[in-house]
Amino acid sequence: MKLSRADKVKLVLFIIFRAIAVLAGIIAVINNDWTNFALSILTLVVFLLPSIIEKKLSVDFPSEFEIAVLIFIFAALYLGEMRSYYVKYWWWDLFLHTFSGSIIGAIGFSLVDILNKNEKVAIKLSPIFVSIFSFCFALAIGALWEIYEFAMDTFFGLNMQKSGLVDTMTDLIVDTLGALVFSVLGYLHLKGKINLLDRFIGKIRDWNKDPEPVVKNSFSFKKASSKINAIVKTIANIKVTSGIDDEPASEEDISDGDIHLKKDTILEESLKK
Repeated sequence: MKLSRADKVKLVLFIIFRAIAVLAGIIAVINNDWTNFALSILTLVVFLLPSIIEKKLSVDFPSEFEIAVLIFIFAALYLGEMRSYYVKYWWWDLFLHTFSGSIIGAIGFSLVDILNKNEKVAIKLSPIFVSIFSFCFALAIGALWEIYEFAMDTFFGLNMQKSGLVDTMTDLIVDTLGALVFSVLGYLHLKGKINLLDRFIGKIRDWNKDPEPVVKNSFSFKKASSKINAIVKTIANIKVTSGIDDEPASEEDISDGDIHLKKDTILEESLKK
């Protein structure tokens, strides 16, 4: 199965963002900046979450949606935290909270839509209920995040809330706007009035019918481990054979030794003359 254009873009962004995070981590170690080093590790781990969720839940999110998630993670963790965009640009936090409201709304919408289309689930939900759940799901995650920020500021002396109550309420308001936009679009999509969200809504994946795209020259842990084991065995055999001194010499080795001995004696006699 060949890679689509969106799959190629996702792969390129994934490689570039991971390389930047690794480089930032190395620079942080050189500068003894352990906070940014921890953030670079966190960024690398979070980049893997979409693929892990897809595997565990057998859900297939379109590549366009995964591209949006990758950009959000990079903008929030690397640009926002490590490059201090939250401090440099006052609107950065508002932009990301609006963006996250739409992304989380899409995830909630996809979960309910998948259940709605599942033949094993007897209950069929109306489009308005699916949209309301998507909206409430995004708000709930946004509220949990604000609780997390408050806890970090209270117990660890951080400054995640910046201006306190104003920051919290502003974040929740823009979360609401982002979630509202996606839930309305989702409702219109389910009613058949628009067809814009097919590239942003997940679906149940049958791994037999819809295998992952084959990426040439991709890294395989199984192949790498088998090659490593073969190398280890070869080295072990070399050590064993080199350590054996008591093995009797073969007839060919003895004949070769006699030839070399005769050549040495002839050379010595010629030198004496």
